[in-house]
Amino acid sequence: MANEQDTLNHATIVYGPTGLELDHGYWGKPVTFILFHMFVGEDGQGLKRHNTELEVIIRGLDWEDGSGKSHLFRGFIPSGHRRQVHGYYNIQARNGWVEIEAVT
Repeated sequence: MANEQDTLNHATIVYGPTGLELDHGYWGKPVTFILFHMFVGEDGQGLKRHNTELEVIIRGLDWEDGSGKSHLFRGFIPSGHRRQVHGYYNIQARNGWVEIEAVT
């Protein structure tokens, strides 16, 4: 069976780092996002819900709206295939979304 992160392309961030932790991620320290996603069970019956952790090294961080609370980020997963990621994150609400490059 494929690694869960190998099959995940888009997910909702339901909890993540503080603003300071996000800044540290820009300097090479992995930050952890908790993701929520839904998928079809192996039995093919209905949707299953699951939370998973995703560690990311941040390589780009931009203010999304000038508030200082909403950010667009780019980076990569430091393990496995070192896939690229990008997404949106709100440090006040500590939620957002992430897209993960598909494994080729």
